Amino acid sequence: GLDLSDYHLATLNLSVAPLAIECVWQKSLATFRDVRWHPTEPVEDFSFFPAAVRRAGGDEHSWIDSLIYAPHPDTKPAHFQPEGMVELLAKRFLADLVYGDRMELAVNPEQIRVSGHSHP
Repeated sequence: GLDLSDYHLATLNLSVAPLAIECVWQKSLATFRDVRWHPTEPVEDFSFFPAAVRRAGGDEHSWIDSLIYAPHPDTKPAHFQPEGMVELLAKRFLADLVYGDRMELAVNPEQIRVSGHSHP
């Protein structure tokens, strides 16, 4: 139901901590319910939200169209990401990216709300 052929098929995990994000599930680009993604885990719901990412300090032309890949917390019994972790699919591979590199993330505030601190 969602064409991901233009995206690099690997998840990029970005920490926005100490900020926290809240997805507005009703405004997602696409939502998939009861997805069996693993043979022994229960089904889950997932939504996708448009976003853009670039290396910190990049110019206006360095933004890469991306999708935030968000499992619904009420259907995710295990494998929780740390608070403030965002999972992305980017439209291209980010060469030479290493753990700890600083990135910038752009989201639609009607779809993704950002608060000033992580939830307790």
